[in-house]
Amino acid sequence: MVDTVIVVKIAAIVVTFVLTILFGLGPAWFVSARNQRYKQRGRTPALLSCFAGGVFLATCLLDLIPDVEEELNLALAGAHLSYPGFPLPLFVVAMGLFMVLTVEQVALQYHHRPLQARRNGAHVALETPVSLINEEEDVNAMEMGEMRAETAEPDQGDDHEHLHASLRSWSLLLAISLHSVFEGIAVGLQKETSAVLQLMTAVALHKSVMAFSLGMALVQSSMGRTTTVGLSIFFAITAPTGMAIGMAVESSSQSSHHHGVSGVLTGLATGTFLYVTFLEVLAHELKSNRDRLLKLAAILLGFFTVVGLMFLDADMKEGRHFCPEQFQNLTFATDAELVQTP
Repeated sequence: MVDTVIVVKIAAIVVTFVLTILFGLGPAWFVSARNQRYKQRGRTPALLSCFAGGVFLATCLLDLIPDVEEELNLALAGAHLSYPGFPLPLFVVAMGLFMVLTVEQVALQYHHRPLQARRNGAHVALETPVSLINEEEDVNAMEMGEMRAETAEPDQGDDHEHLHASLRSWSLLLAISLHSVFEGIAVGLQKETSAVLQLMTAVALHKSVMAFSLGMALVQSSMGRTTTVGLSIFFAITAPTGMAIGMAVESSSQSSHHHGVSGVLTGLATGTFLYVTFLEVLAHELKSNRDRLLKLAAILLGFFTVVGLMFLDADMKEGRHFCPEQFQNLTFATDAELVQTP
């Protein structure tokens, strides 16, 4: 008989892929140049992003971080290692956040330099003839320079803007694709149906919003339709690829090596979730003065949706996540003494 968890994970792969494709290609098919700005700044995408941010926040703090701690503790116990006083699980989570941040900043810096060099070169080319003209020709030269600038600047500005938009789209694709792979890994590593459904909902919702945003960026960068479709399909397969990787790791033998790989991958994925939550979703949405209370309500709704799912989870009822592992085997003998149970 096929394991129910495996069936749910396969369904999660299909659902996530289909939703990402639909939302990613939507702007290219339906959004015209006249209403792109309205669609991009609409209320519904912003509230969906805030809801996804609340879901990711609760998932990170209440579910994934305890899972990372459990897996790494099992791995270290099997390898007869210890790390007294050092928060190794949180360190791995932080490394996941810094890894994604580093990749994104390096990509942005790499693409920014050629564009800046072109702009600086253009400025030098315009300034050099002015510095070499005679004083008697200053007025005429300046007038002619202004006429040439008025004629040339619009085309140059358009070229620079299109180039910048194109590079921004590629950088965005690289960054969110890396997020998507690790988010998919987090889904594939789950061992229970309820946990898979919980993370699948969060990932599918977030991927849909991000796919729509990516599609908008690709359309605005004036890329060809074939390129836009190809990049949208590429992004759509990143999360399913991560889920498949997580399933392969989770289905391997339950050794200390397995727990170590699972713990590290889950920790890196958790860092990605934190990056998406704080440095992308919430930071971007809350800087606007529009619909602040509605956005706050959407964040709280997403957070407490996960809390409700955790209370419905039978594994949560056993208390595995309600208290740190070091306190689960303690009983109170007196008010002043704690006795470790055998």
